[in-house]
Amino acid sequence: MKRVPIARGSHGLIFIVLVVGLVGVLGAADNVVVPGVRCGAYILGKTTERDVQAMPEVKGLEFQYSRSGVLDSVVLTTRDYHTDRQIRVGATEDEVVRAHGRGKVGNIDLTKGTTVDGSPVVVGKVGDKVLFYPGIEFVFSKQRVWAIVLVPKS
Repeated sequence: MKRVPIARGSHGLIFIVLVVGLVGVLGAADNVVVPGVRCGAYILGKTTERDVQAMPEVKGLEFQYSRSGVLDSVVLTTRDYHTDRQIRVGATEDEVVRAHGRGKVGNIDLTKGTTVDGSPVVVGKVGDKVLFYPGIEFVFSKQRVWAIVLVPKS
């Protein structure tokens, strides 16, 4: 076997490149929700509908896409994922506030169709209440997180 000479000092560079590459791959393969950025390997604004279809199906994750087919938001109803501050479906409001601070309180309208002027027809609310934060929303039902919605930071 013929040896290829490697320039002095390049072993360290090769090692660094390998480690950085592995961290990039493994870091996105976890079950962490980073507000406004990602849900595990699913990255807002980068992952395509085709990418998601090629991955194994995960129960409790629903995906919404932009018109161009790029991931726009993720709705989580599974306890298998948690935020970067350890909050998951089933957490109490106190746990969310301790971890993420005081969020803006509101609701998400459930709509069906539109009126003649194009306005959505509101038929109800999603959950009992929602805490809104930059890049993430926590939907509560019966005083527990029922769903986590990953959205782009505005």
